[in-house]
Amino acid sequence: MTKRTSKKRTSKPGWEVRGVFWDDYQAGYRTPGPIKSGLTEDAAKTLAASYRKSGEYRSVTAQPPGAAPTKPRGRVVRNDRRELMGMIKAFPEGAEIDENKMTVSFELDQDEGEPLDCVLPFKFEVCGTCGGKGSHVNPSIDSHGITASEWEEDYDEESRETYMSGGYDVPCNECGGQRVVPEIDESRADKRCLDAYHEWAEAEARYAHERAHEQKMGY
Repeated sequence: MTKRTSKKRTSKPGWEVRGVFWDDYQAGYRTPGPIKSGLTEDAAKTLAASYRKSGEYRSVTAQPPGAAPTKPRGRVVRNDRRELMGMIKAFPEGAEIDENKMTVSFELDQDEGEPLDCVLPFKFEVCGTCGGKGSHVNPSIDSHGITASEWEEDYDEESRETYMSGGYDVPCNECGGQRVVPEIDESRADKRCLDAYHEWAEAEARYAHERAHEQKMGY
């Protein structure tokens, strides 16, 4: 009798992350468009979680191969992620992180009933704002972008050299120079607490975007 062996299933590339830029959402766009494709399932879910936390996008999902396609929508000027991450908290006020157990504990108010006590597992991921460098250019220098004419006319040789060599860099607003950030491990998380956390994170990101917009308008 031939012994049957089972093959370990692997996640093949083909997953896609979709969402709507927050500023597009405010402008009236609601249909999620493709952000990044050709990913494995794990990579897509990890990236989607990172975008949810950053607040850059609304309605972020990780879609499997063969999911109905969506068309990208128009783009509007976005708030600078580096500035936003200086305003967005990773976890609710009073959260306690246990790096030995790799869990974070916090309490979230509910619309009805008692506050929800949550304990969620997390893992460390490379910081999405600085790319693991631990620092980035001070947003006050180039958050608006530097045009070719500005580079030629407003920056002398010394300023250009300082910029290119990291002389205008500051500790990362998201990871604080640690190069990695805690991300909720959604594959092991309690669904009720995870949903409540996502709702809190979206509200936190929405507030940060509104504040950033107000600051740009001089409010």
